[in-house]
Amino acid sequence: MKKIYLSLLAIAIVTSFNAQDAFWNVTNYRGAFPITDNTPATDWTAGWSNFDPQTTVYPAIVTTVSTDVLTNTTWSGVVKLQNKIYVKNNATLTILPGTIIRGDKLTQATLIVTRGAKIYANGTAANPVIFTSNEAPGTRLPGDWGGLVLLGLAKNNQPGGVANIEGIVPTTDTQFGGNFDNDNSGSLTYVRIEYGGIALEPNKWFINT
Repeated sequence: MKKIYLSLLAIAIVTSFNAQDAFWNVTNYRGAFPITDNTPATDWTAGWSNFDPQTTVYPAIVTTVSTDVLTNTTWSGVVKLQNKIYVKNNATLTILPGTIIRGDKLTQATLIVTRGAKIYANGTAANPVIFTSNEAPGTRLPGDWGGLVLLGLAKNNQPGGVANIEGIVPTTDTQFGGNFDNDNSGSLTYVRIEYGGIALEPNKWFINT
């Protein structure tokens, strides 16, 4: 009987691996990068990644957003984010490929997508959507701004099923949780978030979501 169980386990493992074959790319090297990387032809991170954001000189600000998003809205170009910006009233925020959003440190800039609202930030490998610090090159630090917070309606393990994010006075706009497990807050592809996670109060942080 033990041999039968072991055989069935082996078959299950092999079947599981085979089912994943279509997902994985076969390589002739170990690790995340090929030995011959640093060229677009061999570096799968080329275009959308940045391993030196500290010294990157981002383009000048074109638009400043300092109030909540209440209706369906599209952002493009270079956007300065000031204050805690809530996407609310079931609105959809669309951020076009190549958009750069620079979070203001002084006002603890944070983008918060409330329950029922959505964000669609679908960049491309050549034109990612970038969330970053508005501080000058060479002075940027983790925690320069709040980052991106997504608040959904799915079930959680909080008492009563609904809770509030830390660091902000609780309101209906800071709640997360509910009874809709098929809820979604939109879509993010080829998105880079740099230097988020500001301390809003002592020992209470916003962390990139």
